[in-house]
Amino acid sequence: MTLNSDFGPDEKETEVAERTLRLQQAVQAAGGNTQVAIRAQMPLSTLSRYLSGRDMKATALVALANACNVSVEWLANGQGEAARGDLEGLTSNVEIIEDQSTLKVRYFDINASAGFGRLDCEQEKPVYIPIFKAALEMAKCVAKDTIIMHAVGDSMSPVINSGDAMVIDTRRTDQLAGIYVFVMHGAVFVKRLSARIDGKILVSSENKNYPPEEVPMTAVRWGQPDGADSMCIVGRVAMLMTPTL
Repeated sequence: MTLNSDFGPDEKETEVAERTLRLQQAVQAAGGNTQVAIRAQMPLSTLSRYLSGRDMKATALVALANACNVSVEWLANGQGEAARGDLEGLTSNVEIIEDQSTLKVRYFDINASAGFGRLDCEQEKPVYIPIFKAALEMAKCVAKDTIIMHAVGDSMSPVINSGDAMVIDTRRTDQLAGIYVFVMHGAVFVKRLSARIDGKILVSSENKNYPPEEVPMTAVRWGQPDGADSMCIVGRVAMLMTPTL
């Protein structure tokens, strides 16, 4: 810890520590790390750093205050009312109350692109988070058939960057043309898929440092994988929520 000339804690560090305690309280009351990160359009890893004591930029502070439904003034310096609602007595399993402008969709805390991990909707318990109804309509998605996951890695850069939240339409279609999330060889990927006339699927990245691959159409499945070599389509990426921090 940095010490000042009086051998006491640095004033800035004390301010950050107090702000961190307020943030921890607000995030807990607002439903926990995952739900707050989604509402703030912020990677979970970034929120975790703030919760562990890292100072934040003004844009992050405003985003988190809005996501936690607390006043910016209170979160920043402890002044004014603690929150727009009452924080006292609330716990991390608080149910989010949506208004008519939002709908619930499933969020899976699994990274797609370069991260490993099976996407098994029967085993992975999703968190239900609110998303604006107008945004879903704009993406032509239906809430019950929509999930959200985060991307990691640079294989789809600059179209999809690491930390982007992907809104995924899981409805089945006979036409594979666009950016899809899929499971293959126990890994979760996000790639551009396009059908070829020779009966194969071209799997390509936006980043040209990653060479394209081909997968036989007969190996493509929807839902759960039925073999080590099968490509299990999770859904099409219909919209991105990109952090601005």
